[in-house]
Amino acid sequence: MLQCALIRFSLILAVMVLVMNCSLSAYAGQVSLVGGLGGAFFQNTVDDGTWRQDKVQTPNTRLFDRAWKVGLEYRINPRWSVQSHYFDWGENVTKSLFASDDDYYGGRCHSGPGPSCPASYNRVVDRMKGVDVTVSRYWKVNEVMELYLTGGGAMTFHELKWAGGDGVYGPTRFYGNIPMLVVGGGLCYNTMFCWDTNFYMGTLSMNSGCIGGGQTECGYPLAKQVVETAALVKIPFK
Repeated sequence: MLQCALIRFSLILAVMVLVMNCSLSAYAGQVSLVGGLGGAFFQNTVDDGTWRQDKVQTPNTRLFDRAWKVGLEYRINPRWSVQSHYFDWGENVTKSLFASDDDYYGGRCHSGPGPSCPASYNRVVDRMKGVDVTVSRYWKVNEVMELYLTGGGAMTFHELKWAGGDGVYGPTRFYGNIPMLVVGGGLCYNTMFCWDTNFYMGTLSMNSGCIGGGQTECGYPLAKQVVETAALVKIPFK
């Protein structure tokens, strides 16, 4: 226990030394390693009848999961930077009763599940990760704090799978990439510690699109809009 405490203290001391040796004037040409930990808030975009059947049962949907990111930032000058990250948003999950498409679209489920609308339990999982490239504009608040706005693009990689009542996932998987626009901003202390919030939105061409390809095998992602918020640490090495 003492050894672990000493290691933690040493790490904290090392970070404090780095912070004390940084200043808001050390911008031009600075390259930093960026790491962040926070959460992803999913905005489900599928319509009724696609991974949800509101007439059968209101779905139980997980709209939040832990998220993290790691990347590089290049500080062009005091006003501008460009950065790229690999991010992991965890899983967006929907659990509900589902009827067959024939029963649901045939109008036999208006009164919910029953003899005319047999339904079974399913768990649908949309696993999300990806990469982004953004540009930020900064405004100095005081000697140690600055605000910034961010814009750019991202590519999100989806893996869609589902399980029945036994909890066993079937062999079918849908894999696909969704291009997204990114807007956001945040607040930084001493250029190294930031609170960052961004909105990722599927481009208009993909908001009604699918992954997996084909007309008979089309996996619609559960969410093509995500709000990501995270605490960032930027460690300069140039």
